[in-house]
Amino acid sequence: MGITAHKLRRSLANAGGPRAFEVIYGSQQDVTSPSSPTTFTSLDFGDENSERSIVIAIASRDARVTGVTIGGITATQMYEGIEDAGYVIPEFWVASVPTGTSGNVVVSYTDTPDWMSISSYICYSLDTTPYDTASDSNATPSVTIDVPSNGAILAVGTCANPYDSSTWTGVTTDYALDVAGDGASSGSISELSAQTGRTVSNNNVGTIQSIAVMSLQSI
Repeated sequence: MGITAHKLRRSLANAGGPRAFEVIYGSQQDVTSPSSPTTFTSLDFGDENSERSIVIAIASRDARVTGVTIGGITATQMYEGIEDAGYVIPEFWVASVPTGTSGNVVVSYTDTPDWMSISSYICYSLDTTPYDTASDSNATPSVTIDVPSNGAILAVGTCANPYDSSTWTGVTTDYALDVAGDGASSGSISELSAQTGRTVSNNNVGTIQSIAVMSLQSI
């Protein structure tokens, strides 16, 4: 199980009060041969704030997620990408989690997955309805996505057969790793100007893969 951290920050206000729109990468964990429900412990939730949401990016092989809790709070699915070959599935879930600088994430699902990888994103003053979404599923997945002024993008990818390397274009790679011979990765970028048709792609070398991408804005 691995944990990494890379933060993308916007200007800060006081930790407890109103805060400018931010999207910050927290941490990552993965597990092989899990059973439902799976608990990922002590993920990074960032600074406490009444306007904080936590987004969980999920990559898996053959896990059809039915529910997520984040710090004990029931999450809502924001977006699910294309399911490639019936078993690689990227998706995002979100919950308002105002307290706690870290916490557990519990994922429930059907089927018997080979593995699952999740990453946390700390978001302040987030509109939890994505501004735009896009997904692609092929050997070299690529999408175009519209972005609002001062917007952000989150991307998650999963691949199988086999994993060699992974590089994102259009976002900053936050993590990319081998999980049980397959691949999982996520990326993000913030403080973007308004644009139409921004390209986001992944060269996660594998014969079966899918990416899910969404642009975000402030409330």
